[in-house]
Amino acid sequence: MISPETREKIRKLYLKIGKMDYFQILRVSEESSPEEIRENFYKLSRAFHPDRYFTEKDEELKQMINTIYKQISEAYNILKNPELKKKYIEQLKEDSSNIRYRFDQEKKKEEMEVKGPAKKYFQLGMKALENKNIKNARLNFKLALSLDPANETIKRKLKEVEELEKKMYSKF
Repeated sequence: MISPETREKIRKLYLKIGKMDYFQILRVSEESSPEEIRENFYKLSRAFHPDRYFTEKDEELKQMINTIYKQISEAYNILKNPELKKKYIEQLKEDSSNIRYRFDQEKKKEEMEVKGPAKKYFQLGMKALENKNIKNARLNFKLALSLDPANETIKRKLKEVEELEKKMYSKF
């Protein structure tokens, strides 16, 4: 059973998390080390993981907890990646209003534009790209394009990966 104090803490966080940037959500600064970011993520994850509240009867409270945990995970996924973190900081400095949502929606919009069997390979390509595995990203984007040859989003991502690959090989 959740104490009234904990319920209130969850409710207050739920109401303000939409106005917080990723650094505020994870309670870290822009200069925080990857270890600090990971430590704070794990602390918050333990406190707000939905599995911890699976016996809770209050569905509204469970939904709040799910939303909070989703935002914590989203923040961690951006801030743990040095390139995404740098891009996020740059965008924050340009315009901090709703930056968190603009940043994430750009990625989601691309994924929504790919449908059917190609979506699986597009998502694998995005994951490979996120992990800096350019070769696998190119392969998966090519597979996705073979399944949906007219899709401009897949074409754009494949071109982006091929340009990255050229830059990598031009250094040698």
